[in-house]
Amino acid sequence: MSDYGLTVYNDNNGLMFDSSRKMNSYVVTEIGTGLGPSITIGSDDFVFVKVPYGQASSFATTVVFMGAPLTIPPTAPAFYGQDFTLTNNNGISNTTWTSPTPVILDYFVVRHSSQISSTDDYGLVVYNEDQTVQFDSRSITLGQHFKINSFYETRTVDAWSPQNGGEELGSSGDYVELSKWTNGVVGGLITSSTVIGLWIGPRHAINYFSTAIDLGNSGDDDDSPLGPPGGNGLPTSGGNFATSTESYNNSINAMIVTGVLI
Repeated sequence: MSDYGLTVYNDNNGLMFDSSRKMNSYVVTEIGTGLGPSITIGSDDFVFVKVPYGQASSFATTVVFMGAPLTIPPTAPAFYGQDFTLTNNNGISNTTWTSPTPVILDYFVVRHSSQISSTDDYGLVVYNEDQTVQFDSRSITLGQHFKINSFYETRTVDAWSPQNGGEELGSSGDYVELSKWTNGVVGGLITSSTVIGLWIGPRHAINYFSTAIDLGNSGDDDDSPLGPPGGNGLPTSGGNFATSTESYNNSINAMIVTGVLI
């Protein structure tokens, strides 16, 4: 490490940037409570979420993910949740899921400081040796910063399953990043179910896949050739569906981070 340069710490003694290192500086661009960010999320942005204050009981069995219906033009990604119920028949577990519905979460979005445009012609810009931007003071528009509390590399998270309790992500009170690793099916014909999401109450990662069997209890069942007349086909939206085969993967094929606002 060089014995010269510029190092900046915040009030909590957290390192914001160090010009002697090749670092990436991210800043908070939006903080809110809602169905999803109001700004367009870029491929390099991160979206952190947690349960709104006092609503833990409402999310006791809810797995959340970021997704969007298949529409033309495309719909912006938003927060969706699916509740699940476990049953056991002669030692064989089976999972029943509700269809995804929009959910309201506390969230904040962070973006690399070099990706935030500004018309200001003053401020402090710090470059790495290769001329990439490490920090640009003009990108700071909100009074709060964030701190990464936990970082899990790809395939290192012990994901939850009925046979494996899994691990809690981060610490109590942490936001968990959602946009880089979660996904689910929003709308459309349900012939299979993939849920890679955050069981947000206990902060467990879940990686689930199954083929689906119609329970015949949804009011908007499909009367297509896939099912007999009278609405006993595969549910297209709403209601519940059970599974014929299911599997829980014990890891997540992406990194996961948790953090807090400071």
